Amino acid sequence: VRHGAMLAFKYITAFICGQDIHRDQLQILNNIWNDIPTYAIKGLKDNSDDVRGVSAQALSHFVQESGHESNENNYARGENTKKIIRNCTETLWKAMKEVNNTSSCVLDLITLFSRVISADCHLALESIGVYNISKSRH
Repeated sequence: VRHGAMLAFKYITAFICGQDIHRDQLQILNNIWNDIPTYAIKGLKDNSDDVRGVSAQALSHFVQESGHESNENNYARGENTKKIIRNCTETLWKAMKEVNNTSSCVLDLITLFSRVISADCHLALESIGVYNISKSRH
């Protein structure tokens, strides 16, 4: 069930990101759209590599979609990306440390991590405790 639900989320995000559609036009999906990152982050904690992989794929669509579109909603999407980065990076880091090198989800986790780092390197590194943005500015 967990894997199937994550696949549904992945396909919803892929569909919306691949179309020339504004999320606002898809009223029925708005509530689902806002909840997907929360469930996908929980999926990164799952013991199943398949669930972890699909969760990372769903989040990758969010980070890619939020960071690369330029339209009137870009600021809101940028803020959404920062929120997702803030909420998922520590969990993602733990998942990458725990997973076996030959696991089926390694590529998905690393792809998500690379997108997170590309979107906001300082925030991502601060989220895992490697970098403190407030100390570096003084």
